[in-house]
Amino acid sequence: MKAQCPKCKKWRAVFDKQVVSCSNCGDTAFSLLDALVKHGKEGKRKNKYNAKKVKADGYTFDSQAEYRRYLELKQLFDAGVIGSLEVHPKYSLLAPFTDSFGVKHPGITYEADFCYYDEDGQFIAEDVKGVKTAVFKLKRQLFCEQHPEIKLVLVPVR
Repeated sequence: MKAQCPKCKKWRAVFDKQVVSCSNCGDTAFSLLDALVKHGKEGKRKNKYNAKKVKADGYTFDSQAEYRRYLELKQLFDAGVIGSLEVHPKYSLLAPFTDSFGVKHPGITYEADFCYYDEDGQFIAEDVKGVKTAVFKLKRQLFCEQHPEIKLVLVPVR
């Protein structure tokens, strides 16, 4: 990864937690972590699908599309059209287990974006999806098998 010297602004390749001196100005307090902190970029990673996280009402939404859908559902909930709106509910798909060789396997869970009761009383789990990944397709199958009483609705990104 490249980082910029905070003193002379020269770019240089720096590896994780490596402390180096700048070949241009000789500044020795220069590491990737220092550079990221000084430039305010620590912890900021670009999303694989260019989605921008949105924080609102105490929740962190994975995309602006998911946040827009939250606002729509919140309006419907406030109007009494839908009931029991929940954000980011988790569902168990496979309980943790230890196989016959003594290897422990963690459980598998699915986190929907929203769940609620619609006007007909049907329990709905919603997921705002731009890209249907292979992991999602597998979890969707497991979800439908494990929770047949819940209707899984995919909301496409507009």
